Amino acid sequence: MRKVTKKIIVIFTVFCMMFSALPLPVQAAAPTISKKSITLTVGKSTTLKVKNTSKKVKWKSSNSKIASVNSAGKVTGRKAGRAKITATVNKKKYTCTVTVKAAKKAVKVSKIKLNKNSIRLNTGKSYTLKAAVSPSKSSNKKLSWKSSNTAVVTVNSKGVVTAKKAGSAVITATAKDGSRKKASCKVTVKGTIKKDTRVSKLIVSSKKSVNVNGTLQLSVSVHPSGLSKTFTWKSDNTKIATVSSSGLVTGISAGTVKISVTTNDKWKDSVSVYINVNKPQSTPAPEKKVTGIEASCRLSEITSVNDVNSSNLTVYEKYSDGTKAELKNFLVKGEYDSATGYYRYTITKTGTAFSTVVTVKKQVTEKVLVGISAKCTLSEVASIDELEKHLVVTGHYSDGSTEELKSYKITGATGGDPGAVVEISTVDDKFTTTASAKWKDEITLKGIEASCKLSEVENGYNFKTSDFDVKGVYSDGTKKEIGFKVAIEYSNGAYRATITAQGFTKALSIPVKKSSAPEVTSLTYTLSPSYVYVGENLASGQLKVTAKYSDGSQKEVTDYTCDFKPQSAAGICSFNVSCGTFKKSISITVKEKATPIPTLAGLDAQYTRSYVYADEPFDTSCIVLTGTYSDGSTKQITDYTYDFTPASDHLGKAILVIHYAGKDMTIRITSIVKTEPKSVEFKFMNVPISVGENIDKNNITVTATDYAGNVTNPTDFTIDFTPKSEPGTYPFTVTYKGFTESFDIVVR
Repeated sequence: MRKVTKKIIVIFTVFCMMFSALPLPVQAAAPTISKKSITLTVGKSTTLKVKNTSKKVKWKSSNSKIASVNSAGKVTGRKAGRAKITATVNKKKYTCTVTVKAAKKAVKVSKIKLNKNSIRLNTGKSYTLKAAVSPSKSSNKKLSWKSSNTAVVTVNSKGVVTAKKAGSAVITATAKDGSRKKASCKVTVKGTIKKDTRVSKLIVSSKKSVNVNGTLQLSVSVHPSGLSKTFTWKSDNTKIATVSSSGLVTGISAGTVKISVTTNDKWKDSVSVYINVNKPQSTPAPEKKVTGIEASCRLSEITSVNDVNSSNLTVYEKYSDGTKAELKNFLVKGEYDSATGYYRYTITKTGTAFSTVVTVKKQVTEKVLVGISAKCTLSEVASIDELEKHLVVTGHYSDGSTEELKSYKITGATGGDPGAVVEISTVDDKFTTTASAKWKDEITLKGIEASCKLSEVENGYNFKTSDFDVKGVYSDGTKKEIGFKVAIEYSNGAYRATITAQGFTKALSIPVKKSSAPEVTSLTYTLSPSYVYVGENLASGQLKVTAKYSDGSQKEVTDYTCDFKPQSAAGICSFNVSCGTFKKSISITVKEKATPIPTLAGLDAQYTRSYVYADEPFDTSCIVLTGTYSDGSTKQITDYTYDFTPASDHLGKAILVIHYAGKDMTIRITSIVKTEPKSVEFKFMNVPISVGENIDKNNITVTATDYAGNVTNPTDFTIDFTPKSEPGTYPFTVTYKGFTESFDIVVR
């Protein structure tokens, strides 16, 4: 029985699998336009598409002056306003509302400030300059970096300065947005510092005595310590005592002798030695010698390197017999070791090489700003901006340290005789100081100097600004490169260049290289008629070209070349005509061929908005007047006149009367307070639903921005969707106060 049951189950399972594998009928989705509304900036484009169709789509704009559309559905914003784009498939129309906004004006750089106006580096060292660009909302904040002498200093695109060799150079940061704003930093490079090997001080061991036939070893110390030197020893009376090359004195007879020592670089010192008559005595005690020093500090923690001095140090001198005595005459040199967190002090016995080291832990205390100071690195300035550019603001802290402040604000500024003053404060206005500089006479442009880098040119040469050297001559006697414009004219075998810069003009003459045959120097033309039709080429004889030659002659030519091509749309077309080496650009009007003018058969007047704003000028961009003509075509009419009567209150009806071709069309429009949305953004969390279910509004977010800039998330939007009986992907639309967007949802 169990075997029979298992067979039945297996057969039933196979039957179900076969049935489930059969194809099910799928309902084709209806065509939809990809977007119901879009917003563009003037000059920007986007492409619309009609989904779920393979048939040809015909595109049309209600106002091509505001938004145009080509045969592929590419929509381009032309000027600010609103237009409708219509896609026609099998006589069925699908529309998208296009809002075109004016392009934002580019904000140029007005000022560049570097964190350093001057720096000093050793050869091989690097430093990163930082630049602050004003205003902060500048459209293009990119900078180019340049060194005035790359053999001395180089700089990369990130402002990293590297010292190459001794000398000086200027690093300049220039704005890339065309504003020509600059900031500079002077870099001074020092060469590698050689270790000083010269003796600065020479000391011989103190006054000594020795018995006749006895010996005394003299020692010598040099400063700086550690120098390896050759010494020459000498006795001024060898009958009393002699001295060896190592400084060993031997007593010869009773008396006093002067022993001197000299280094190889001519440093000299001496000592007097007494030679005594031998006296019988007991075995002498061994000589007591200084073997070193030891030190300790009575402070366990300190906050500054200056906290330790002779008053809180205990120093002992150690001797060869094991004894020690407190030392009062010593030197202290301290430094902080950031790696260990300890201050390190080197204690040295004065006049000797004996030294020891004491370490004291740094007390961790909060570093608090207690004041600020400021100064201008220039003694004279020509403007408040120049004073601010060369400001160095220093913060003073509770631990006695100082740091240059990068963040501060200038709260007030005055300028003029006897000086220029700025007031600086911290960001929180807690500390304030001032900085000043002498006010110098304004440096003004007195004229320009100009020259051409080319002694002569070929006929037809295309001049560039880089072909000229132009400098401004200033009231202080300085000269520097200046921006300029150049205009080129040809006359009598030479080019005349007129240089213009800040109201000053300079004329230059550049000869043309002589040639055996005259060359074309200019072209003139006539077009008759002055237009062509769409899709047609220039007619024979329509373009006549006259050439002027380098020898002064001119004639009509036919051996010219022309790159004009038939155009696919009406407008202005530019093309080139060339003769010899000379090329000229020509413009021609392209027209649509004239067709019989259809007569007006009917009018349709609409105000695309269902409201007007109370107490504001009437918006004519929302008037859409469409004419229907005898040939069945339609056209938007713009040369109408109108009368507009505002509502008596904010809740009444405004009256719009449109006049055209002897007809009057009246539209009543609701007058409202300006709280309607200026823009609406729709977002859909694409969560699939089941057959028979509706779309959950919680999966849709609507963000509305009104004309006052207020942003809300309304929930009173509508969804155009009907629950489906079959699985598939279906379109739906979301609408809020005239704004609509389409989405697709998966039904399982």
